[in-house]
Amino acid sequence: HVERTVEAKREAARGIVDLRRGGSEIEKRTVDSTRGKFGEDGRHVGHRAMLALRPSPLSADTAMSRGHCILSHGFESGPDATKVTALADVAQRLGWTHERPDYTDLDARHDISRVGDVPARLQRLIQRAAEAAQHGPVVLAGSSLGAYISAIASLHVPARALFLMVPPTTMGPMPALDAAKVPTTVIHAWHDELIPAGEVIAWAPARTARLLLVDDGHRLNGHVETTAREFEALLEGLEARNE
Repeated sequence: HVERTVEAKREAARGIVDLRRGGSEIEKRTVDSTRGKFGEDGRHVGHRAMLALRPSPLSADTAMSRGHCILSHGFESGPDATKVTALADVAQRLGWTHERPDYTDLDARHDISRVGDVPARLQRLIQRAAEAAQHGPVVLAGSSLGAYISAIASLHVPARALFLMVPPTTMGPMPALDAAKVPTTVIHAWHDELIPAGEVIAWAPARTARLLLVDDGHRLNGHVETTAREFEALLEGLEARNE
């Protein structure tokens, strides 16, 4: 028994999670949820969940966490982008598991549209959110195109809350921006060069969303700390509602 316990601890330390359902092994997943780690291929993985067989939002701590945050980067950005990284730090500190899906392969599909394969982006998020929702509360957060798919995904999967940074209110032939009626925080820039602030101001009231407008451009470069504080307030508010 002692030997099995020691070996289990060693596996957990290596980040190897053996998930089982009904006694049958589903798959082995390599999970990295701390900054500064490296995968077996020597590539830096940061906060990403690196999965041995297929992508999944689950980690070894899911069952014990307050919930799970899925943080979606913007178009032609990446999972290590500044804003979603800042949100991941907040989630980690407050006891939420988290992941940052990589959509760069879909953003590169310029043969489909100037912003890549948006339907596939949305489906990837829906699939991961649906799986995570089977294990507890899910918060969807994203920047720009990541905000758009987070909002639309909330109509298809149970989302506990939304955190939307500079969300587009339209997306070509895709449906106009819409979202489930859940606690929602929206951060937008007065001087957004891509998405007029007036469009987001007009969108927010029907959702009774918390709306913060800042003196910045689309990338919110000068307000990364502000977005992190607002995300922290959203998560803490959810915890207060559960008490």
